[in-house]
Amino acid sequence: GFGVGAVLSEQLEIFISCRNLPKMDINSPSDPFVVISQKNEQNGRFTELFKTECVQDNNNPEFTKQLTIDYRFEEVQIIRFDIYDADSPNLNQLSKHDYIGNCEFVLGDLVTSNGCKLAMKLKDKKGKQLLVNKAPSICIVRSEEIKKNNDEFVIQFRASGLPKMSWMSKSNPYLQLYRQAADGGWMSVMRTRTIKKTTDPTWGRIKIPIQRLCNGDYSRPILIKCFHDKDSAAPEEIGQCQTSLQELLDVQSKPLMHPKKGKKCGNILFPYRDIIKKFGFLEYVMAGMEIQMIVAIDFT
Repeated sequence: GFGVGAVLSEQLEIFISCRNLPKMDINSPSDPFVVISQKNEQNGRFTELFKTECVQDNNNPEFTKQLTIDYRFEEVQIIRFDIYDADSPNLNQLSKHDYIGNCEFVLGDLVTSNGCKLAMKLKDKKGKQLLVNKAPSICIVRSEEIKKNNDEFVIQFRASGLPKMSWMSKSNPYLQLYRQAADGGWMSVMRTRTIKKTTDPTWGRIKIPIQRLCNGDYSRPILIKCFHDKDSAAPEEIGQCQTSLQELLDVQSKPLMHPKKGKKCGNILFPYRDIIKKFGFLEYVMAGMEIQMIVAIDFT
């Protein structure tokens, strides 16, 4: 059994995305970020836990920053999301950003929901439902228990034969990686930098924890999307391919397919792949590592 004072908890990874956010800027889509807070049961106030990154020029953002939270079985943990449109690089001064909306939920409801997913309608600062073109603005949150895996995956991406996104210039490509959720949806886990004006981009080597990429499951579906990063406009998807960590280790390239037309629109190549083993202390001990300890006492 559990000892006196034992805390029944597990660590969760939280994935957040939004749909149909209002356009807060005149000349471009919003630059949203989310402030995640938890309610203090003693005083009823919300305390900030962490923030997502800011996603530029996107009213349907998929947030990539890793967010973890301890789910305590015996507590009612009320979580609040406040969504802002960033107007300056400093996300900590919330008064300098435009407020978009909020939603609240009980963490236990998320964990026990079908597919560990909740889709919530946002409310504005006055408590009214947020509507854009008569449709609700929605925040989607998913959770998953974190599996212990300390290893890291190192990969280099290259693309070839990407289409021009306008007759005047080449595309500004970047990649976004997703892992499949329990409900069949996709959860963003990583984004590369944007490379300007090229149809054959090469990104530098990227290191990502295997826990983050696929939660330790080498056969878990991974989605790679290639986007064209427009200036002051929502990004446009160029193409995508579905793979897994095991396949990324085995193959040299995959074709990129247009998301709607189903036609090939270039290739994504993997010129470098490697797994870096990261052993924990107990793994060293279980493998037979001997530890010597010397104790000295100074009586001066």
